[in-house]
Amino acid sequence: MIVAVGEKVLRFLRADNGETVGDYTFLRDADAELPLHGDYVYDHFDGRILALDDHTWCLPVEPDMAIAPPERRADVEAHLAWIVDRRFAWPLHWGRFDIWPDAQTAVANLRTTSPDTGELRQAVRETAG
Repeated sequence: MIVAVGEKVLRFLRADNGETVGDYTFLRDADAELPLHGDYVYDHFDGRILALDDHTWCLPVEPDMAIAPPERRADVEAHLAWIVDRRFAWPLHWGRFDIWPDAQTAVANLRTTSPDTGELRQAVRETAG
């Protein structure tokens, strides 16, 4: 395996034929509106929000959902995985993982409680007025 490192890209290539096995872009920024008011994103979800491309944000909300366009499920699954103890991981499609188009829909369909879902609920409540 050859690992090619760029300023914002990590590419994994097969050494025997040059085939790209994985291509990961980091520090991408989307020109779309954030799924929550910026203060909430940066105060409570900073380091977790990610841009699926130059026009689409994805906000993972632990433990079992994300806010992103539902039709982009394959892209969300390509970027996220279930992680345990920072040592073990498995693909999202092995478990139940919901993707909601916006924060209001996500809050209306919450199945679990966690600090993240509490923060999301509070953000939606305060944003609604």
